[in-house]
Amino acid sequence: MLLFDRMLDLAYLDPARPIEWISAGFLLNFAVAFLVVPEITERDSYAAFAWLPQSAWAAVCLAGLAVQLTAIFTRGAWASSLRYFAMAGSLGFFATVATAFWVAGVATTANGAYLVLCLRIAGPVGVVVIGMAVIAYFVMRQKGWSAFGNKDRLVPTSRLDAIDGRLGKIEGRLTDVERDLENRPTRQEVKELQLGQVRMEERIKAIDEKVDATLAGNLRIQDARLCILKALAEQNNYTLNDSLLTSIMKHYAIDKGRDYVRTQLRWLADIAGAIQMEERGSVLVSSLTMSRDGRGRLSSIDLLPEEAEADIHWAVEELRAANRLQKDIHEEFNSRLADKGLKPVSSSAFNRFSTRKARAFRRMDEVRKISSELTKTLGPEAADDVTIMLAETIKTLIFEILEGGPTSTKGAMELARALAATVQAQNLSTEHRRKIEVEYSKRVSKAVDAAAKVKGFSKDTVAAIKAEILGLNLSGDPTETHGRLITEDEWAKHRREALDAGLIRIHRAANDDIPDILLGYQKRLLETTSLHQVTVCEKSRRTGATWALGADAVVTAAAARRAGGMDVMYLGYNLDMTREFIDVCAMWARAFDKAATEISEFMWADTDKNGEPVGIQAFRIRFASGFEIVALTSRPRSLRGRQGYVIIDEAAFHDDLEEVLKAALAFLIWGGKVCIISTHDGEDNPFNQLVQEVRAGRRPYGICRFDFDDALRDGLYQRVCLVSDKEWSPEAEAKWRAQIVSAYGEGADEELFCVPSKGSGVFLPGALIRQAMRADRPVLEWEVPDSFVHEPDHMRMAAAQDWCRENLDPVLALLSPNERHALGADFGRVHDLTVYWPLAVSRSLVHETPFTVELRRVPFREQEFIGKYIGNRLPNLCGVAPDGTGLGAATAERLLQHFGEELVEVVHLSVAWYRDNMPKFKAAFEDREITIPKDDNIFGDFRLLRTINGVAQIPSDKRTTDKARKDKRRHGDAAVAAALAYFAASHEGQAYSGYAASEDDFEGHAFANQTDSGGRVLW
Repeated sequence: MLLFDRMLDLAYLDPARPIEWISAGFLLNFAVAFLVVPEITERDSYAAFAWLPQSAWAAVCLAGLAVQLTAIFTRGAWASSLRYFAMAGSLGFFATVATAFWVAGVATTANGAYLVLCLRIAGPVGVVVIGMAVIAYFVMRQKGWSAFGNKDRLVPTSRLDAIDGRLGKIEGRLTDVERDLENRPTRQEVKELQLGQVRMEERIKAIDEKVDATLAGNLRIQDARLCILKALAEQNNYTLNDSLLTSIMKHYAIDKGRDYVRTQLRWLADIAGAIQMEERGSVLVSSLTMSRDGRGRLSSIDLLPEEAEADIHWAVEELRAANRLQKDIHEEFNSRLADKGLKPVSSSAFNRFSTRKARAFRRMDEVRKISSELTKTLGPEAADDVTIMLAETIKTLIFEILEGGPTSTKGAMELARALAATVQAQNLSTEHRRKIEVEYSKRVSKAVDAAAKVKGFSKDTVAAIKAEILGLNLSGDPTETHGRLITEDEWAKHRREALDAGLIRIHRAANDDIPDILLGYQKRLLETTSLHQVTVCEKSRRTGATWALGADAVVTAAAARRAGGMDVMYLGYNLDMTREFIDVCAMWARAFDKAATEISEFMWADTDKNGEPVGIQAFRIRFASGFEIVALTSRPRSLRGRQGYVIIDEAAFHDDLEEVLKAALAFLIWGGKVCIISTHDGEDNPFNQLVQEVRAGRRPYGICRFDFDDALRDGLYQRVCLVSDKEWSPEAEAKWRAQIVSAYGEGADEELFCVPSKGSGVFLPGALIRQAMRADRPVLEWEVPDSFVHEPDHMRMAAAQDWCRENLDPVLALLSPNERHALGADFGRVHDLTVYWPLAVSRSLVHETPFTVELRRVPFREQEFIGKYIGNRLPNLCGVAPDGTGLGAATAERLLQHFGEELVEVVHLSVAWYRDNMPKFKAAFEDREITIPKDDNIFGDFRLLRTINGVAQIPSDKRTTDKARKDKRRHGDAAVAAALAYFAASHEGQAYSGYAASEDDFEGHAFANQTDSGGRVLW
């Protein structure tokens, strides 16, 4: 049976008809055979008889084949029917002709007995074949098979029933479409609707102008802030009970009566009703204003009569509850309509209705959630943020209403009133807040000064407290303009503003006439030496750093041993420096009233390179403590065998600084100290290399830095005026500064502003970059067309999710769960790239880069999604450092909110940040503690780093070209992201366990007023 099933299936036969033709053919075959047998047995000559069946049956066979081929190569109903006949008939004819030919052939070569035997064998075989065909016929009937399609394949009846069902649904949809098409507006109606829309917009504009002119300047902040109560009123269904009113009035310090508040809340309720799109709409809600909801017409649900309103509300509530399937709600809804004699709503119309409502529900939930969070933080301190947010919200609502469909005149009036009131409140709130902040700053400043006198705080400590509490910028020029590029006028303006803001705070002594002896930067230097055994200080020329160290030397040498006293040795590179220092120490000894001998000059016994004894002229002051201060010129052998506190002045100009340092550092063994202080003398000088090593963290030394402008801010010129009996003013200081800078010329950078000369070369040599590259680290790129930003939110998000699953999941799955991971991010949008750079920190403290992500023209929302996608899946996340300047501000803030301040440190790129962190980054390459992908573009980004004015950075006028796509430009984006990642890897926060991001995390972005600088303001 299985054999016949397969045979019939391959032949595309319908068993209802071919079996009959096959059986008829075999019967005809037997009839001819028995007619032939008597003739063969009675005659000797039968040549004529043999020719007749051969010719006749051959003709019939050929005709059958021709018909069969015609049916196969011709499509159509008649050909299909003819094919059944031809296929069945030809099988029978073939069998008959073959038998006839065989009989004729045997008859000519064998006797009659052999022929009869063959016929008797052929007969039972034919009966068996016919029987098997009949059995196959009944079996296929039982299976329910029938012929279907032009190819006459056998198809189950159940499938035909399913197809019939689909055809029925299609017919139903076509009926709905025909009914909907009958309701489409005519061209005349559309024209009238357009004119009505224009008139309504003109009326709204006129009302808005009239309300602005009438209400401007007549509203108080208290009145406008009542608009915020919309959230509270909405959550309580506008139930204006006394307890709610009392709570509201107490929370917002409203001094008016309940009736007034009740009236305002009712007014707010009217606004809420006006800005909500009514489900039924008006005659103006036409095909032009509802294009976003369908094909420019009212849906079948919108066309239901008023008696179906209760059923519509029921369906909305059921959809809102989301406790049942939409299919079940649809069926019950149609059942309700049928009970009222109304036509049912098609599934497609109900699906569109459900989608529209779901979108509205989602927006309402978001607004209520935001409002709920807002009401928790409302208060006097949030007045500015609240009024600004409210104004932007009302503007957005007005725009959406005008775009999505007209509102009533009353609604337009109320919106205009609310907007005017809010803007007025915003202006009043800002001015009021500014006055409060000024008064608050004055009070806090006085309180801090009073507390400082009681506790004996230094001037710098007081300044730090004020900066922390009041948010004062004590670092100088906020733009961090490089020293000698600041003009005379700019410095005068800066100092005048600093004076007006209270940045100049010279504390008076008891008579209130003499300022503190040490200036701020001098105090910071001594604070550093007191906290560290080794201090490195890079300074400006002639700022009094050595004078301050003289005080430190006297205090140290005059103290008893139990108080930390020890000998002090001062090393200068010439004799004049040593004499000047010892004179300063003598002055300080008299000022401190310390018992000391007079300055004595003596010959310090030393040896030369050949070991011959020599004498070095030196100066000494002895103290009653038994310790002394010795000042002598620099000789490495001078320090051998000594103990105490070593001061190496102008270290960059010593002949053999490295050997001097070797001898000086031996003082640390028995509790001594070392202070290395100098201006710069070239980038390759050992002193600058020492500074870079300290900043890179290779040496555990304290570091201090102050340039000429730092000294001026701390009162250097004021001290000059005090000594020279001149009157100080910002203009006089600016003129004096310009003269000093001009006098130094091109050397001002190095002598005054702590910038080593010859410092504009490549920061990372090519060989250093190549040794860190690894070929198995992929660079994952995603570039989208300019039109991608105009795609709907869900399509953009779906594309981002698909890209992440396809590209990020495989590499994220390879990360080790036993290693810490960090993430750096540099953001761009159009011209510059957004780069996410993860780092895996191994147990040997090697920072491995598993992969990098480069995004070009990807919108901010999707950038944020990808950043969270990576961070959520990095094992043992220990730190995230996004670029928070320029374009990166909003995305960095969202990452901070998502991962928490324990993990995220938003980096505001500045000269100070690069100065402190880029040496450590370079040290990681030199010590082979970092790996990066082997990629030509990344190599170019790292090579773009330059040492400019002593600080590694990306030149603003330098860009590289994408090696694969010559029309694409790069601006060192990968290098910045890698540096941020290395910075994040040192974060001390707790490990992040992960968070499953959702689409709700990416609502509410507002990227406005951005530039395309890639977040590098200073570059």
